[in-house]
Amino acid sequence: MFAIRNRRLVSIAFVLAVGVTATGAGCDHARPKAWVEESQLIELSAVDISALRAITDNGRVRVRGASATSNAIEVTSHVRAGGASDEDAQAALDAVEIVTAVEDKGVQVLRWYWPEDRPRDWAAEVSFEVTVPASLSVTIETENGEVDVQGVAGDLQLTSANGNITLDNEGALNVGEPNIQAETQNGEIRARCQASRLELTTQNGQIDARTSAAKLHLQSSNGMVTVALTDAVSVGGSIQTENGSVRLEIADGVSTELECRTMNGQIRSKIELADQDRKRHFLRGRLGSGGGELKVEISNGAIEIAPLGAESPNESDESEVSL
Repeated sequence: MFAIRNRRLVSIAFVLAVGVTATGAGCDHARPKAWVEESQLIELSAVDISALRAITDNGRVRVRGASATSNAIEVTSHVRAGGASDEDAQAALDAVEIVTAVEDKGVQVLRWYWPEDRPRDWAAEVSFEVTVPASLSVTIETENGEVDVQGVAGDLQLTSANGNITLDNEGALNVGEPNIQAETQNGEIRARCQASRLELTTQNGQIDARTSAAKLHLQSSNGMVTVALTDAVSVGGSIQTENGSVRLEIADGVSTELECRTMNGQIRSKIELADQDRKRHFLRGRLGSGGGELKVEISNGAIEIAPLGAESPNESDESEVSL
């Protein structure tokens, strides 16, 4: 069984072993030939806790919001460890240490360690499934693995070097105006959220966002960006992609100075803009009372603008503006 260490003296983790399985895998002498797996339940107090920070090098992290009045944080850790043999794999698993610690300002940290001088054919993947009070803020950092956060009303800061990111706070109770940031180097981002500020960035992957945010910055180097602005607010920010199209759906009552620019691709719009300025690969105009400024910029791809919930524009539709 891998170790669990809780550095908070006033709170003790209760541990329940769920199961262990072993399978043979791999053929490279420098890579594991056998694997073992183990899951454990860790129960922590959420009293005086304002935020969760979960960190793992290899493995997914999933967080679910419970009742805002809950006083508990429940963590299920899934560890998969490998070695040259079943015994070696078990030794690798036993060397994994799950650490829970409370930092200043009530931040509950969840992470794992193992020896730096471990055998070179050892490997480990550690994933976390966490249930937290919905009011907490959540920070997640993983090198290789997906991130999935749902039902959390607090601020979110989500990072994965290689993996998809999914976030959804639309079903959370008492959602105010959180700040939400998500970034992955290689992966897609899907967001369904109420927010005051939304920042989504991926180097290689699509972005699909449905949001009430008044300030947004969405960027993909290689991938389509789909955005639905759902609330009647003044919106400002930017939407950018190097290689991929942008589809922007806008609810009634949204106000902004909209500027669209593409180097190679069409701009198609089913929404009338006031004070409209149209040129080849360029469109600018005002929605509602204006206020914020929203820029949409693409190097290679098309821009489509439509009312919220509309079907994808058809190039043969005479009501469209096609530039």
